[in-house]
Amino acid sequence: MFRHLSRLAFILTLLSVFVPGAARADLVPATFLPGQGIVIMGSNTMLPLAQLMAESWMREHPDSVVSVGGGGSSRGIKAVYDGAAQIGLVSSPTESVQEATPKGERTLVIHRLAQDAVVPIVHPDNPTQNLSAAQLRAVFSGAITNWNELGGPDLPIEVLSHHGTSGTYEAWKERILGDSLVVTPAARILETGPMLQAVAAAPASIGYVSFGRLDRSVKCLAIDGVFPDVENIADERFLAVRSLKMVVHPDCPEAVRKFLAFCLDPEKGGAIVRQLGMIPYRPAQQP
Repeated sequence: MFRHLSRLAFILTLLSVFVPGAARADLVPATFLPGQGIVIMGSNTMLPLAQLMAESWMREHPDSVVSVGGGGSSRGIKAVYDGAAQIGLVSSPTESVQEATPKGERTLVIHRLAQDAVVPIVHPDNPTQNLSAAQLRAVFSGAITNWNELGGPDLPIEVLSHHGTSGTYEAWKERILGDSLVVTPAARILETGPMLQAVAAAPASIGYVSFGRLDRSVKCLAIDGVFPDVENIADERFLAVRSLKMVVHPDCPEAVRKFLAFCLDPEKGGAIVRQLGMIPYRPAQQP
């Protein structure tokens, strides 16, 4: 009983605080230890997905231990390079993995699990249904500050954004803001759960979250007339589409490879992706 409780406590511990080790010239993947198991860190957006996959894997393999923690996509990439984790969760653009590669190191191997989108959200009573990408840029940069400039009520816009290390923020910046704009300093910086709660409570607010984390407390908007639904995201017609990825060191242990195969299996990991309302990854169809 004690062994079971200890294992359960370890599994449920979120490794949200990353303490870097001493600098070293040769960066290697974290060693797979029988008592330690597999350590996964990274994107907060992907935490529910990774946790369910870990739980399902451990039901099939009772002697294995998989712990999952957040901290953001950048932290997940760094954790794999520094040896603090075997798997990094990344919801930021794929280029961020290459950009984070230390000089002289091989880039991490990327495994795409699901297609997702970053969607703008407003209060359910907000009459706005669609905004163009240009309007969103103006809102989030602070150039437009009142809903009446967008055909809505005479209310000052309350902008909500994510932290700069968040994969959701990085995807929003790449797809919507671009390199030349920054989010207005007046924006409130929140994580996904608090952002959903804040938008649901404030009729004049606007934010953005992962499609897979949407709930009925908020309303999502179309961008340039394209609504974020399953088909528009799967076919990449919606503007702010991204992929949810697991990244590993090229020399990761065999146990990690087996876990990845489970996550990528359409009938196993794919079923969990669909269970969470996400979309199993498929490459964009070529015209």
